[in-house]
Amino acid sequence: MKRKTTFANAFTKILLQMLAGQLSYNYANVWWYVELSEGHIWRSNQMTGCTSDLTVPLLIGLHVEGLGTLADVGLEVTSFKQLEKYGRFIRALCNVFITLAGVNYTGMYFNPANASAQTFGCHSNIEHILVYWIGPLLGCLLALHLTENSRKQTQHTKKVASRKGHGKRKVA
Repeated sequence: MKRKTTFANAFTKILLQMLAGQLSYNYANVWWYVELSEGHIWRSNQMTGCTSDLTVPLLIGLHVEGLGTLADVGLEVTSFKQLEKYGRFIRALCNVFITLAGVNYTGMYFNPANASAQTFGCHSNIEHILVYWIGPLLGCLLALHLTENSRKQTQHTKKVASRKGHGKRKVA
């Protein structure tokens, strides 16, 4: 999860994700236009004009997406050793609750490429980039920073505890 990469490599990946998201959206539009089902008919009718899922002011939306991503990434990198058998289920359940908590405010996408594929251009592009790209990026970086600090603290505590345990001698 914490591989090192160059700026150029990261930028290329982000650019390709945005391109792929837009192409997949256009591909989906073709199928919606064919109107093979009730859902396709509804979605095709929606394509005449798009609406943004951002229903709150910019800073609130940025915080909602950022905190949602913080929680999502934090759950992903946290190990549930005591509950390893149920860890995946717990993460999935938590993601459902996180999504439900924010869906009415921003759409709670967690994924900038997905958000861009579905809503880029439906609102101010600057607001879109801030809410759906910068918010999740900051949330992800903060989650990785917090979990790394937590790991370091845990390792430090274990080292201190092991030193105290080795310093004792049994007296017969």
